[in-house]
Amino acid sequence: DTGFGWGPEGGTPWNGAARDTTFGTMLLEDFCESGGYNFHVDAAPGRYKITIFYENSGYWGGEQARQQERRILVNGKQVWSEVRPDGAAHALYRFEDVEPVNVDIWDTYMRDELARPVQFEASTDANGLSIRFEADKSWGSKVAALTLHRVEDKSAGQWLQEQLELVEAEFRRKAICLDPPAPPFELPAEWEQYGLVAWTVGIEDTITPDTIPATIVLPEQLSASRLAVRGEYEQFCLAIRPFRDLGECQLKLEQPFPFPTKTQVVYYNTSRGFSNIAYHIRPHTLREKDVVSLPKDVTREIIVTVHIPPDAPPGEYQSFFKLLDVHGKLILDVPLKLDVRPVTLSRDTDFLMGYFGLMPPSLIPESQRQETLAQTLEMLREYGMNALSGGPSWQLTGWKDGEPVIDFGHMDSFFALCRKYGFDRPLNGYGGARFRGLHDGYEKGQSGIRVEQESGLDYPEALMSAWRVVDAHARQQDWPTIFYAMCDETRVREKAERELEFMQMMAEISAAFPDTVRTSGSYSVNFRTRPDDEDDMLLWHQRFFDALDINSLNSHDVSVLKEAEHLGKEVHIYNQGRTRYSFGLYQWSEFRKGVKARWQWHLNVLHGYQFFDLDGREPDTAMICYGRDTIYPTIHFERCREGAEDFYLYQTLWDLARDRQDPAGKRAAALLEDMVAQVELNQRRPPDGFDAAEFRVVVIKAIETLTQ
Repeated sequence: DTGFGWGPEGGTPWNGAARDTTFGTMLLEDFCESGGYNFHVDAAPGRYKITIFYENSGYWGGEQARQQERRILVNGKQVWSEVRPDGAAHALYRFEDVEPVNVDIWDTYMRDELARPVQFEASTDANGLSIRFEADKSWGSKVAALTLHRVEDKSAGQWLQEQLELVEAEFRRKAICLDPPAPPFELPAEWEQYGLVAWTVGIEDTITPDTIPATIVLPEQLSASRLAVRGEYEQFCLAIRPFRDLGECQLKLEQPFPFPTKTQVVYYNTSRGFSNIAYHIRPHTLREKDVVSLPKDVTREIIVTVHIPPDAPPGEYQSFFKLLDVHGKLILDVPLKLDVRPVTLSRDTDFLMGYFGLMPPSLIPESQRQETLAQTLEMLREYGMNALSGGPSWQLTGWKDGEPVIDFGHMDSFFALCRKYGFDRPLNGYGGARFRGLHDGYEKGQSGIRVEQESGLDYPEALMSAWRVVDAHARQQDWPTIFYAMCDETRVREKAERELEFMQMMAEISAAFPDTVRTSGSYSVNFRTRPDDEDDMLLWHQRFFDALDINSLNSHDVSVLKEAEHLGKEVHIYNQGRTRYSFGLYQWSEFRKGVKARWQWHLNVLHGYQFFDLDGREPDTAMICYGRDTIYPTIHFERCREGAEDFYLYQTLWDLARDRQDPAGKRAAALLEDMVAQVELNQRRPPDGFDAAEFRVVVIKAIETLTQ
């Protein structure tokens, strides 16, 4: 009746093919996956100009355009096609080498990629125009908009051009850079001959393209010193701001340290908050480089990271960071001094720390994922993590003679790989390690009903039978214990009721097979009050606490730990921060107060295009990014490692001091406990005046005193 619509041949896209993305302009905020479908227009005879917008970023991770090739046919004839050599990985690598510095955001990211119209001409046949979308993968033909007008209709063409200009204007209105301009700065005469100014910074400092030094050191006095202990990583951070275009400069270390060392350049990216795309330009990934581009008035951070082996001889070491121009002429020479103390960092702790997320994204070619996973595990160990969250899952495929038939898939090889890289602690089952086909999400669901029908057993009995088989296999294959996720910030009473029912069934399972599975859930709770109103979600969360073995909490307080001690429950924390303090003193304080583990969002979450933070549902908060040839750590990952090494240093001192009754041992224990006393439970900000680097020096000296 409308003169346009899906079909008639091929029908209509399935229920769920149309989605909202919330990203960008109104034109691109929704789409319909149209691959394999025809869109028919009862157009009058003639030749038409057709404009189509594809939506490529998606809403959640995994909804990015997946195709390598896609095409459009009109009345059975191909009128347009494109090939993306990287296929699904296009969203990973498209902006890998692009930075939002001295560029126009629309022109760089949107005009030629995310908001690029497809335009072509086509003639009608006797039935009008039948436009067919094809791609070699699903989620390859996500159509956001379609327009057409007669080729000779100049007014329609002008109207369309105006609409495209409005799309651009709307994006520019939303995607505003919130960074202030660089403050005025007068280059000291001593630095003029260098064409730049350089100064040392810390890993916690936020260096942007417009950062200028707060204080200035004369060129001949510029140096960097670090106090180090064996078994840790130490970083020398240097900021450089050119006042003329220096081009591609070489980075060299002369008289390198006798330890593994890498020189990295910090790349910039857009960085936004939730619910809008106004942004800042912020440091993002660290790239191992031997050259760096130094255009005028763009501050750049260079990081030299040294790994001090556990058996490194104590002593003072010196290297020299050198910056050379395009012709190899020396511009800058900075001494790097490393004082390795006779202290060895112990990473032996009962506290678990790790990130949500683990498995490489499905956008990476399948042939590369196992190698990428191995690289990820190696990197996590390098960055101080001792526990994992996520992984593959296993599948209930049916029942035979009343017994479950289970496909364990890649679980055995996965756990073997984890052990190879030193991960043998319990696995957090959030985001992976699920028993598929046995239940739906965090409740019994339709899968549970089907299990009853196929097994001929009551569901609790079938549940026990299925997990008994898993337990036998897990013990034979030496699986670690799985913290089985049972809820995720439940906010609706009806859902909470169903989840609680399933938790209580699973409590029987964990009691029967405690080496294989313990129940866990992510939410917030307190016991300052005990409501009896069943519409109050606190009541349900308190019931969760009673039903679960492990309560992984965001917001928490002293009442929670008292309740945990009373009930014999374990408390974990999650999403507490991505700073040195959060992984250092804060985490140590939580451990000393009774918390057993922390999990942080997120190792590798990906919304839309990697290396561009203004698309997809949420900001990009990943700790790592996938390059074409390597995995890049982010600046937040570096800061968290610095904090984790603080934690291990406190643990090292505590292990030395806690069993000693002499004055030196008591003073060392008191040093740590006095600092812990300054941090309240759930205190996300450091105490006033706390300096992690200064406290680290005090702790190192205390360790030296106890080991002399």
